[in-house]
Amino acid sequence: MGVGVAVRQQSLAFYFAMLSSSSFSPKLLYCLSLGEGAAAEFSGSGNRYERAYETLMTRINDQGEPQASLSRRSLAFIVHASRPLTVSELRQLLAVGAGDSLLDSHNTPTIQAILTACAGLVTVAGHWEDDMGEPDAAAPVRLRHRTTYEYHERTRKRLFPGGEEQITAAFTAYLSLPCFSEGSCATRSELESRLRAHPLYRYAALHWGHHARLALSNSPA
Repeated sequence: MGVGVAVRQQSLAFYFAMLSSSSFSPKLLYCLSLGEGAAAEFSGSGNRYERAYETLMTRINDQGEPQASLSRRSLAFIVHASRPLTVSELRQLLAVGAGDSLLDSHNTPTIQAILTACAGLVTVAGHWEDDMGEPDAAAPVRLRHRTTYEYHERTRKRLFPGGEEQITAAFTAYLSLPCFSEGSCATRSELESRLRAHPLYRYAALHWGHHARLALSNSPA
């Protein structure tokens, strides 16, 4: 075994030890993000770390409401999204509900609440920050490590049954908001204004059909 492989394996083991600890912060775990090469050892090691992720998912589900629900919905949307959602897109997606007539800022979770509820599995890519020290609203939200993606790809149907149906329903509710009832924008400036006020609009409009087709294909015949 080469020195580089051994170091990556030790780093990956330390990562899981931190995830399994009773007290950790997402900021600390961000600092422990691993290099791309660590995923190669995980991929070839069978289910060596499967139990660690299973334990962490149990902890997430046992943390009580509304944190557990926020975590499950956040992870389901991140896993099923066609591309990484930005901070502002994910926050709006989590805020909308069937029958809503507007987006209530009181029901919009902060990115800090999302990261905390997801117990270190999720990070803001690059940890870009604005002038106030908050994560940039345009920064992508991702699963922390490639092994996390691999685990959720294998278990997504079990962990998030009806995930495509959930994200399709959320986009349907979002695009049905009265603010979009006037139809398409007549000018570029109108479109840019709409996108600034409703950052999820572009993704929802472009990808709603894709998620709806997947949801339909997953439905019983």
